[in-house]
Amino acid sequence: MSGGRFWVSLSFERVREMRSVLNWLRKSSLAAVAVVCLVMPANRAKAGMIYDTTGGSGVSLTTSNVQFALSFQTTSTEYVINAVGVEMGNTGSSLTGTLNVSIYDATGMGNAPGAQLGTNIGSVDAASLSTFATVFSFTGLSRSLSPSTNYYIVIAPNNLSGQYLLSGTSDPSGGIVNGSLGFGYNSPSWSVTPGSYIIGYVSASSGGGSGGAVPEPTSMAIFGLGALGFAYRNRRKLMK
Repeated sequence: MSGGRFWVSLSFERVREMRSVLNWLRKSSLAAVAVVCLVMPANRAKAGMIYDTTGGSGVSLTTSNVQFALSFQTTSTEYVINAVGVEMGNTGSSLTGTLNVSIYDATGMGNAPGAQLGTNIGSVDAASLSTFATVFSFTGLSRSLSPSTNYYIVIAPNNLSGQYLLSGTSDPSGGIVNGSLGFGYNSPSWSVTPGSYIIGYVSASSGGGSGGAVPEPTSMAIFGLGALGFAYRNRRKLMK
C-alpha cells in the first residue's frame, strides 16, 4: 500500500508539473510570437520612377557622333538605380557601330556632365535600331548613387557610321521629371537645354539604410523558437 500511495502521489506531482509547464509554454509561445512579429523588418520601399517621359511626344533628334545626356535627380529615399530606358531609332540608313549608355555625375561646368561613374550600364548595336523609335531598357543595374543629387544618363556613339534618332520632348505628359536640368550635348562642349527632355525613364529604389544586413523573417522566427526551447530546458532543470 505504501508503494501504491507513493506512486499515486508521484503521479499527482507529475500531473501538476505538466500543467504548470503547459501553462508556461502557452504564455511563452504567445510572447515569442509577439517578439517575432515585433522584430520582423518592414518591407523595403518598392522601386519607383524618378524620371519618366515615355508618355511625352515631341521631335526626333537626328545625330551622328555626338553625345547626348539625360538629366535626372535622385530623391532622399530612392537612389539605387535599378533600370534605365532611352528611346532611340534609325533614320533609315544602314548603321554600324554601337551606342554606349552610362551614368555621369553633374560635376562639370554649369552642372553639366562631369565624370563617368563605373562601367557602361549597357550598349545598343546600331544595326538593331528600328525606323520606329523604341525604348531600350537596361535592367538589373543596382547602381548605388548619392541621395538628392543630380546625375546624367549619357548616350555615347562608338565607331558609329550614319545617323540615328534620339527621341526628345518638351512635354512629359504627366510623367515624372524629378530635378531634371533638361538634356544636353557635347558638340564640342556640354550645353544643357532646360525644359527639354530625352524620352526615357530612370527607375530607382531605397538604399536600405546604412546598417548591416537585415535578417529574413524566417530567420527571426527560428531564433525566437530556439530561445523558447532554451528557456524551457532551463526550467526543466530547475524543477528537477
